[in-house]
Amino acid sequence: MTPELDAIGKSRLGNRARMCKGWRYMPGMLLTDGTRLCSYNGRLVWTGIHDGSKVRVGGGIPDLTDPATLGCLLALVREAWVYPSAHVAEMFTRGAGWLACTNDRNHRFYGASEAEALVAALEAAP
Repeated sequence: MTPELDAIGKSRLGNRARMCKGWRYMPGMLLTDGTRLCSYNGRLVWTGIHDGSKVRVGGGIPDLTDPATLGCLLALVREAWVYPSAHVAEMFTRGAGWLACTNDRNHRFYGASEAEALVAALEAAP
């Protein structure tokens, strides 16, 4: 885990993501409480070990250090920008950081981590 995504940073970034207009929970996402979302008979359900209480999917914070959740976030960015070629890449020439390109490179979003660049792109989506 990078310093940018420590426990507090991970929650803040996850909260920023789920406040976006283009956000929705998707099967495969991992929440910070260890819940993994999946699809069953066309409905979004959760799996995982819990203390017996019900987990509300609408209240869960996505774990943006999880590869599957990052893939879902990229899919949401592509959907929100209506641009299937949107992508994210690590910047080597400009130093540390990540770049998310949407809309045929006309819109670029930077972040200290892959997740941060993707969240910035989702926040700015039309």
